[in-house]
Amino acid sequence: MKLSLTSEIFILIALLFGIQSALLYYQSEEMIEDILLDESRKQAQTFLHGLEREINSFSSIHDKVLLRQKVSRALSQFEKFSQFHEVNFSIYRLYIFDAKGEILADSHQKYDTRKNVSEYLEPVFQQQHSLVSKEIEYKPGREIKGKLVSITDVIIPLYENNQVVAALEIEINIEKTLNNIKMIDGQYDTRMTIIISLSGLLLVLSLGYFLHRRLIAPILKIEQTARDITQENFSSRINKINAPKEITHLGQSIDSMAGSIQDFINSKNQSYIEVINSLTRALHAKDDYTAQHSSRVSAFSVKLGKYFKLSKEDLALLKQGALMHDLGKIAIPDKILNKESPLTDEEFAIMREHPVKTAEILKPLLHYEHHREIAAWHHERWDGKGYPDGLKGEDIPFMARIVSIADTWDAMTGDRCYRKGMSKEKALSIIRTERDSGQWDPQMVDAVLEIIKI
Repeated sequence: MKLSLTSEIFILIALLFGIQSALLYYQSEEMIEDILLDESRKQAQTFLHGLEREINSFSSIHDKVLLRQKVSRALSQFEKFSQFHEVNFSIYRLYIFDAKGEILADSHQKYDTRKNVSEYLEPVFQQQHSLVSKEIEYKPGREIKGKLVSITDVIIPLYENNQVVAALEIEINIEKTLNNIKMIDGQYDTRMTIIISLSGLLLVLSLGYFLHRRLIAPILKIEQTARDITQENFSSRINKINAPKEITHLGQSIDSMAGSIQDFINSKNQSYIEVINSLTRALHAKDDYTAQHSSRVSAFSVKLGKYFKLSKEDLALLKQGALMHDLGKIAIPDKILNKESPLTDEEFAIMREHPVKTAEILKPLLHYEHHREIAAWHHERWDGKGYPDGLKGEDIPFMARIVSIADTWDAMTGDRCYRKGMSKEKALSIIRTERDSGQWDPQMVDAVLEIIKI
């Protein structure tokens, strides 16, 4: 199934918005994690600097007994401090080693191993800078055997006589930090979901309104106008639309095209109407009765149209259509058309061809459907026994039904060359008697009876 332009635009926007939201979500989530981890490392670094100041007060940095006592005391003090203050980590290991890698003091009391002093520690011993690791290691937990804990470390230099002679290292257990990150991530996920959903909804509503006003509505108006033109409604126009200049220019081009077509059609119709007027004058010269008959039928049809409260436009169409309803009689031989005696069956069959011939004459006229309908079907009957197509009931166009009874009324009351017309009273009596015979629409009969009474 082919998607509409609106659907394609919204799918594209939703896709781009989703990708952008996902990137923003993951990037901001990583930033939050990095900030919390950095905060833990900074807290550990601050703790080390406090311990460093106390150690520097010793007479010798190599007094292992004092160093070990200080490390043990600092560890105990930290544990008490963390019980009453917000600290995002716990100390996994705290120890001091010299430039040769000898461990001078260790909270784990591991003195049978040496620290590998490699290029990794060059910033501490050579450049006299603190070293904050960005990596996370996983080591077995001390409390629960076999459990791995997340470790990161911070190392600061220790001075003696303004020279770096040792380093103080803290390995911090960031399980608490990671748990806080998980908790914050959960809250962050919820808030981000709400924010993204609301912003997405706002984006869709705003974009939908903008697209509808500036793009979809103008395109739909252009489409409807183009459809009207294809259905021969050449008066339809787009006029001014609130759209980008490319779409506005398109609308103006279609209006210009429709105007040119309408001018051409009007010119063509006007030329053909002149031809029809010439034919009408020729028919009137050929048969004066038909000319007077058409005029009377037209006038009576308009009365009936007013009775049914037709609009001014429809009354004008009805009047002109009734005037033309017998135009096809110009193709009927004079000997039949002006015959003073009743027609034979063969002659009547020829006479019955005039509705079709009238419709054929009017066919080239565009936007004159009512005229052709009146011409073609004013001899149809309500019961379907009329001619030429045997239409029945409301299948017969309304204006054709009006002209049908108006034509019959004038045929009954008008004078012919071979007989005098009957009185209105007699004609009314016949019409009243034949109301339900099936020849006319009963509501047309009621209208005639009402109008003649007036």
